[in-house]
Amino acid sequence: ARGGPFRIRRVYLNATGEKREDDACIEYNNLLCLAGWEVPMARRLAAHLSQWKWDEVVLNGFASGVGLEAILQSFDQCQAVRRQRPSYLVDLDAVRRAGVGYTSMIGQSTRQNVRQNCRLYQTRGELVANPARTAEEALTFLEELIELHQRSWNLRGKPGAFASKRFTEFHRALIGCTFDSGGSQVLRVSAGDVIGLLYMFMYRGKAYFYQSGVHYDSDKRLSPGIVTMACAVDYCLSSGLREADFLASDAQYKKSLSTGCRTLEWAILQRP
Repeated sequence: ARGGPFRIRRVYLNATGEKREDDACIEYNNLLCLAGWEVPMARRLAAHLSQWKWDEVVLNGFASGVGLEAILQSFDQCQAVRRQRPSYLVDLDAVRRAGVGYTSMIGQSTRQNVRQNCRLYQTRGELVANPARTAEEALTFLEELIELHQRSWNLRGKPGAFASKRFTEFHRALIGCTFDSGGSQVLRVSAGDVIGLLYMFMYRGKAYFYQSGVHYDSDKRLSPGIVTMACAVDYCLSSGLREADFLASDAQYKKSLSTGCRTLEWAILQRP
């Protein structure tokens, strides 16, 4: 990479250092080792890298905790530049224990907004959230999501996440590899016509909301993104999942639709 007039040699842990448009955006990164082995693992990693020529070690999307702290301690000769981002979530088990429904667990203004939007959409048809039933259907839903996502971002003068052919092909392949084993899902929310689609990763009882595409209507009272997210949370709730994670972002709509938050870290370890 370049930093002003200088070439900077970077090492990425569990990531590739691809260009921004091709980046798969790793989150919940960590040391891949058995619990309790983080410190010796981090020390061995530092010893291994001491034989290389590099200027920076890049730790993208790291979960806060013992793994990250072990790495920071093992590279204590480096200056650590750290940046934290919130990852908002809905604790579905807590919603079940409360017994009052998801929307009753969020703030009053957001709750009113969700319910008002649902009523408006229901005048057009039944409000339904349909998960893909097969890998082929998931890929069909993904193409619809891509079209809506790209259209909305292009209208704002932005390229959109799926402008990269490599990025798009990666996710087509990922769904093809993981859908049948329950590792991915694409949800289509509609009321007569499509409202929005949400692409999710599924892992150990949790849903991770990765990317979306929504249909913006001429009726400015409607918030298709809010409705799509809320319906997706209800789908996760009815599916018996433990948590719906909106992934790293400080976007206000994620904050307002969440019931909790944790922190992810992006850190650069700079060699003297």
